[in-house]
Amino acid sequence: MDSMVVLSEREAGKVRVSQLEGFLTGVLTMGEYKVLIVDDDPGIRDATADLISTTGAKVAQVSNGHLAYDYVARNTPDAVVIDLNMPLMGGVLLVKMLRKSGYPADRMLIYSGSLDEERFHQLAEMDLEHFFVKPVDPNRFLARIRQVFRSVNEQ
Repeated sequence: MDSMVVLSEREAGKVRVSQLEGFLTGVLTMGEYKVLIVDDDPGIRDATADLISTTGAKVAQVSNGHLAYDYVARNTPDAVVIDLNMPLMGGVLLVKMLRKSGYPADRMLIYSGSLDEERFHQLAEMDLEHFFVKPVDPNRFLARIRQVFRSVNEQ
């Protein structure tokens, strides 16, 4: 036979508050995403980080593809924002290396000062979906970041 515990109204209220606090803690921590920004221009990196931070995500920044590849291998961010034109290792090579390592294409957002038709096709052949020309439209960019976050939750 099941035993029943009878709580006073005050005790029952404490249980409800405790359950609510646990629920809220789960909701708040559920949205902690990690985003890596890869751009050789520190001003653009900072502005992009400020924009992405409005979503509540934790943002890391690196200045080239070599550093980005190492960071992704150690930290596995939920999204990577990649500038195409960088010294040392550019965005296209970084994308190829990340794809080869198994990092999902749908978690990479590519932006560039210019995106000609040839480069667009080259990136599309790598199954990339998210392209932006700088300066990015903040609302469109954040909508894509949130789309990536939703896909992370679904996986």
